[in-house]
Amino acid sequence: MSASSIRLRPDVVLRSAAGVVVVVVDAKYKRLLDDSYPHTDLYQMLAYGTALRCPRTYLFFPSTEIETDTLIEVNNSSVTIAIRRIDLADAECVWSN
Repeated sequence: MSASSIRLRPDVVLRSAAGVVVVVVDAKYKRLLDDSYPHTDLYQMLAYGTALRCPRTYLFFPSTEIETDTLIEVNNSSVTIAIRRIDLADAECVWSN
């Protein structure tokens, strides 16, 4: 890696049996101050999708922060950003290492 390269580290990367990246997920654990999503989060997902050649990206937010799921299509790009609600208080929402 050169001094000018950027290391991308999404929270979750799902690959096909052939090793092709099919889904990229990033989870956010922050409060949203208004009804819009921070542009930095959207740019981050666009960067992941572009660099990993993966058109399907997902942003997960706590359900307390957003009211509905949303799909954002990026102009002049094959990357879409699906924004999904995750109920962190749900008994079936379990993190396992």
